[in-house]
Amino acid sequence: MGLSHWKDPDSRVAYERAYNASLSLWPLPVESRHVTTIYGDTHVLVSGAADGEPVVLIHAASLSAIQWYPQASDLGRTHRLYALDIMGDIGLSRQTAAIHSREGAAEWLVATLDALEIDLAIFVGSSFGGFQAANLAVHHPDRVRGLALLAPAATLRPFAFLANLFIRTGSLLPLPATVKPGLKGMMSGALPDPRIVRQMELGVAGFRYDRAGIYPSALTDGEVAGIASPTLVLLGDREMIYNPTEAAERARALMPNCTVAVIPGVGHLLGLHRPDIVNPRLTAFVGSVERPARVAPEAVLATR
Repeated sequence: MGLSHWKDPDSRVAYERAYNASLSLWPLPVESRHVTTIYGDTHVLVSGAADGEPVVLIHAASLSAIQWYPQASDLGRTHRLYALDIMGDIGLSRQTAAIHSREGAAEWLVATLDALEIDLAIFVGSSFGGFQAANLAVHHPDRVRGLALLAPAATLRPFAFLANLFIRTGSLLPLPATVKPGLKGMMSGALPDPRIVRQMELGVAGFRYDRAGIYPSALTDGEVAGIASPTLVLLGDREMIYNPTEAAERARALMPNCTVAVIPGVGHLLGLHRPDIVNPRLTAFVGSVERPARVAPEAVLATR
C-alpha cells in the first residue's frame, strides 16, 4: 500500500521552514497542533473566537492550511477556526495509512473531528478541499452543520479534459517551474504572496503523492440531492477546471438548501484572488447557519 511522502528529510525540512515563513501571514493568534487519527497525525491551525462555533477549513491541493489566511480575520471574529492540512497532500500532516477511497477520505475527516472533540461543524472547502467537504456531507451528514464550497474540484461537474490532464501530469511529474504558471491560470493572471508561492514550489519539488490516492470526481445526482445541510457554492466565471455555468445550474437544480453565485472576473482560487468579494459572502453564510439547539440542564433533569 503506497503512501504520500517526502522524497528525503532535507526536502521536508526546507518545506517546513517555508511553511513557517508563510504562517507569518496569518492575521490572528494561531496554534499549530497535531492530532492523531487512524491514518496518521493531522496538522491543524487553530485560531479565532475561543467560544465560537467551529468552522473547519480545507485547502486546495498543494496549498496547505495557510491558504485561508485572507479569510481568518473575518471568519475568526465570531467562530473558532480549524484549518486542516489534508492527509496525503503537501503540508505538515504525517500519513501512516493509505486513503484509497472516498469512504476512507471521509473516515479521515471524522477521525480528525473526533480527535479535536468536534461533533458538528460548518465546513469551508476550496477546490480539492471542497470535494473533501462535500464527500463528508455525503458519507457522514450528521457531522456537517453547513457547507461552503469554493470552486469544488469535480464534485458538481467532471473535470474538463485539459484540466484533468494538467492535474494528473502535475501529480506524476513534479515540476516546480509549473507552480507560477499554474497559479496564474487559477487566479486570472495574479499570484498570491511570494511566501505562498515559495512554499508551494518547495512542496511540489519534494513531495511524492500516492498514485492510488483519492482523486476528485463528480458526485452522482442522488449524492448531490442528498446534501441537506445549508450550502453555499461560489464559482468564478473564469473557472478553467469545468464550465462554471453548468456547475452552478446543477447545484441549483439538485441541492435542496443551496445558494449559488458565479462571480465575474474571478478564477479558480477565489479566496486567494478576491477575498474582498468572497469574504463578505462567506461571513454572511456562516453567520446565517443556525447554531445547534442547546438543551437547558433543568430540561434534561425534567425528562429523567
